[in-house]
Amino acid sequence: CFTMDEKRSRAVTEAFVRLYKEGLIY
Repeated sequence: CFTMDEKRSRAVTEAFVRLYKEGLIY
């Protein structure tokens, strides 16, 4: 279960970082 949560957290964090970076760029 922890492994799944970790992967999910990573994906969510990456998505937020991408949106944040995109927001800064554009």
